[in-house]
Amino acid sequence: MRVIRGVLLSATLGGFVASAAASAPAAVTSSVQHLYARLHAVAREIDQASASHHAPAASIDARIAALHKDVDALTRPSRTPVAARDLVPLRVLLHNIERKRELPATTRPIVPAHRDVGRRAVFTTLDASHGAQCVTAYALAADGEVDGFLAAGATLWLRIDARHSKRIALTTAATPLATSIELFDACATAEPAVPGVSAAGLGASVGATVPRAGVLWARVRNLGDAGNVAVIAAPDEGAIEGHVTDATSGDPLGNATVIAFGDGDFYSTVYVQADGTYSLDLADGSYSVLAGLDHYVAEAWPDQLCASVSDPNSCIGGPPQRVDVAGDTVGGIDFALGHGASIAGRVREQETNLAINDGFVNIFDADGYQRAGVELDAAGRYVADGLIAGTYRATAISFTHGAQAYDGIPCPGGCDITNATPIEVAADALVSGIDFSLPRAYYIEATVHATGVDPAEDITVEVFDLAGVIVTAQIGVLADTPTPIGPLSQGSYYVGARASDYREQLFDHVDCDLYCYPPDPDATRIVVSSANPAPSATFDLQPLATVSGVITDAATHAGLAGQVVTLWSATDPAFQLAGGLTDFDGTYRVTGAPAGAAWLVVTSWDHRDTAYPDAPCNDFAYGDIQACDLGSATPIAIDNGANVTGIDVALPMNGSISGTVRTRGAGDFAPPLAFAYVRIFVPDGTNVDISPSVADGTYSITDLPPGTYFARVDANDYFSQRWPSVDCATRDADCSGTGGSPIAVAVGQQVEAIDFDPVGAFNVVGRVIDAITGAGVSDVALDLWLAQTNEHCLSA
Repeated sequence: MRVIRGVLLSATLGGFVASAAASAPAAVTSSVQHLYARLHAVAREIDQASASHHAPAASIDARIAALHKDVDALTRPSRTPVAARDLVPLRVLLHNIERKRELPATTRPIVPAHRDVGRRAVFTTLDASHGAQCVTAYALAADGEVDGFLAAGATLWLRIDARHSKRIALTTAATPLATSIELFDACATAEPAVPGVSAAGLGASVGATVPRAGVLWARVRNLGDAGNVAVIAAPDEGAIEGHVTDATSGDPLGNATVIAFGDGDFYSTVYVQADGTYSLDLADGSYSVLAGLDHYVAEAWPDQLCASVSDPNSCIGGPPQRVDVAGDTVGGIDFALGHGASIAGRVREQETNLAINDGFVNIFDADGYQRAGVELDAAGRYVADGLIAGTYRATAISFTHGAQAYDGIPCPGGCDITNATPIEVAADALVSGIDFSLPRAYYIEATVHATGVDPAEDITVEVFDLAGVIVTAQIGVLADTPTPIGPLSQGSYYVGARASDYREQLFDHVDCDLYCYPPDPDATRIVVSSANPAPSATFDLQPLATVSGVITDAATHAGLAGQVVTLWSATDPAFQLAGGLTDFDGTYRVTGAPAGAAWLVVTSWDHRDTAYPDAPCNDFAYGDIQACDLGSATPIAIDNGANVTGIDVALPMNGSISGTVRTRGAGDFAPPLAFAYVRIFVPDGTNVDISPSVADGTYSITDLPPGTYFARVDANDYFSQRWPSVDCATRDADCSGTGGSPIAVAVGQQVEAIDFDPVGAFNVVGRVIDAITGAGVSDVALDLWLAQTNEHCLSA
């Protein structure tokens, strides 16, 4: 019974008001867990590409399109219950992924050389006394630069004094040099040195946190042709500082909030200290800065009133002025906050005119955003302040009385504020007399019997209107204890009770197969027409079944931990019933199983997915019971409350493919390539798996069932390559995944050395050989001209 749950209070400041919120059962939510996993995998891939300042692989668009189809499939008639509970959060996540995908690809700009000659150091030919070793490193200030000539293969060491910086960015601005940068916390006198962070490429850039000693060591190596290079150090983090005070008294406003809004969705928040000071550490950029505190009007710097501290678009007069941060601290960003306008009144009981002291008054602006929420005092009074001039609407909510929108508009099931009477408020004005007269609310007294349930938690009673929409719910009902459920207005209702591992039940004693969805022809309505005595409803919840067993490796018979075990309805295979994970020894216990026939499926990240007892499933079709060979599977018979044991499954080990991705070249001129994406294809050309390479260029793709595969690597600024060493003339999806050699993977086989050496998309790479012997010829000069103009471009 998870349809729509009404909410009594809306306490999220600045959010849209809604009279209902969605809720979803854990058992059904787990039925789409693999879809969530795929969504998060795509989001991570986009984040990784963004972190390396590259656009995601083009083929990610096809994966997003496939996710669209899978999410849309949840709306099929047989999946309607799932769609009603899970479709909204899935679509939100998918929307956010698409928004990230649409952001333009960005690359770090090459930092220009300092114009101040005094900040530059010049080196010419490196030798043992000039930076070729760590112990002879050049000194470089945190905002300084060194310029000079690096021979091919040469190394330059730098000692960076960063005692006054929290983070340092080091950038090479060089053409046509291809350099690598590595940062160390200490002088790396022993080889091989292990850097903290590193980067490579034209205009390579890397950032790191400054250690306690305040000194960083950098090694810059030339991976390409000889040439001039500029190495620039700069603070990687600035700050905005200031004070927040009361505009009238000048007193510091400790615990106020200051928020800096940058480009896109970026923002940074800090709380003000007791003395009114604050400091926001920020990367270089341009920011709108807002400050706010309860009972005060929020402001954007300088002196611009805003309806909400969390929304720069709510500020009067347009977008706020921005503060530029460029590695230094920007001080004097001060705020003096005032109390602004106020709305005041009293809340009384309609029948007796006595004060109501157990409720709230909420204030909303003309766009439907909540701008204040005030608790009633002992005399039923309230004052909502911190408002800017404008049009507002108000609602009053009580635990013991019916909700109401101003002026005298009842709110059965939640307030629609568009029906409320507008309240006009001038700047710094007090609008009083906004009073409410609330009718007494009605309740249903529910008693739930459920043997074995912890009496302090886990029972929920829900009240539905005649259309099946939840109007109120009480969580944490005590077992065997009469509990008032409400408040309710007069009318007729369905009432249900539920608890984990028990069958849900509608009044009067109508057990549901799994979830209850009123209206139900067998359910009894409860009519609420009097506050005293309250109508009563009694429930007797029956325990659901459990299924248990052990999941082992088919070859070693060892227990497998962390395997996903799910139960699927054998009569409606699209519906997942329950699930769980195996323990450290491979044992599992799935609780909350309804009566009937069910398929049991085990999903593994390194073994073959299997349906009980040994039917194979498609390892590349997660979360789909139809991907299993149900013709060779056996359904499990489950009775009400039964404990079904001995449902054991032995999983064959799947194989893996691993290797290394390096830039085309030889020796030091073939550095490992990180964030290259190795894709695995089956013979029909379907891309079934993907893995990024890590910092040392290695990758590993596991959970591959026995079969024949093909592999291709894609990377930004590189031509795609099919294994083994079959270069593509294009990149990503424009290059067929099956044009290379097949890779055979046996049961449990670890296929290694599936290596790649893609060529840069903006390079010309080849080999010069003796025409007779075929031997390589060194020390040959090559020149490149632009064909259209005969302009000389490069030499090598």
